Amino acid sequence: MLNVAKSEFNPPDSALKSEVIVIEAQENSLIFAFDSAEAEGNEIHREAAPKFDENIYPVTGSESEDSIKMKRLDANSFEHVSLKDGEEVSNVQVIISDDGETSTATIKSKDEDGQEITSILIYEKQ
Repeated sequence: MLNVAKSEFNPPDSALKSEVIVIEAQENSLIFAFDSAEAEGNEIHREAAPKFDENIYPVTGSESEDSIKMKRLDANSFEHVSLKDGEEVSNVQVIISDDGETSTATIKSKDEDGQEITSILIYEKQ
């Protein structure tokens, strides 16, 4: 579950009200289900099942991304790139704490003017 108070949103008006991610780990992949409430109140349910092989896999339920590719960085971290129509829209590096209770997602993307934006989201296991 996203800890909104500990997270940093850039720009601040992009802050989520809440987000719950259910992750099912497979041998070389993850199955994600995201339930998010945006600042404007929109609720979004997204799903993806990428493998750690840098191939492109579909994302359902999102207007801002239609696919994802993912790679493992080390035992406790991975990177995923979100794509829309084949173009990168965000790069996310996720670091999972040694005890598995907390994860930090650093998200880099660009706004409509091409300015880089970075947000740091803190998730706590429930």
